[in-house]
Amino acid sequence: MKKYPHKSQKNHYVDLLRRTLNATRSALAIAMSDQRAALAELLAKAIKELHWKDFETLVDLVFRDAGWIRVSVLGQHAKAYDLELREPIIGDRHVVQVKSRAGLADLQATIANFSPDDFRRVFFVVHSPDDDLVRATDIPSHVEIVSPQRLGELALDAGLVGWLEEKVS
Repeated sequence: MKKYPHKSQKNHYVDLLRRTLNATRSALAIAMSDQRAALAELLAKAIKELHWKDFETLVDLVFRDAGWIRVSVLGQHAKAYDLELREPIIGDRHVVQVKSRAGLADLQATIANFSPDDFRRVFFVVHSPDDDLVRATDIPSHVEIVSPQRLGELALDAGLVGWLEEKVS
C-alpha cells in the first residue's frame, strides 16, 4: 500500500519548494539569524571587558578552533606580533597582532614589520579601535583588521559563549 504524506507535511514541502524557487528564507530562519546577530553583538561587548591576557587567549582559541596551528608560544611576545600561525592544509604562515586599544598608527607600525613575502596574512585584532582605525580605507590586501563585532561572530561559531560569559561574570 502506498503511503502519502500527511496534509501538514505536504504543505511544508510546498512551502519549502516555494521558498527555494523564490530564494526567500523562512520566518524561523530569519528569527534565528536575528537572534544570532544579537548574541554576537553581546559577545562583542563582553570581549571589550576582557582582561588583556584573556583577550589574547580568546583570539588564540578562535584561531585554533578554526583549525590553525599555533607555531609561537602564547604569552611570549615576539617582536611585532602576538601569535604566529600555520594554516594546516597549505602550510601558509600568518601572524596575529592582538591589541586591546589601537589606532591607525598602531596598525601602520604592524604593517611596516611584515610583508606578504614574510607571511601570507597579518591579522590585526583589536577590541577597542580608535576612530581613525575604524575609518581606515587604505589597508594592504595581506592585512585584515578583526573588529570586536567580527571576533564576537567568530567566538560564537567557535562555541565560546560559555567561556566568555564566565570571564565577564
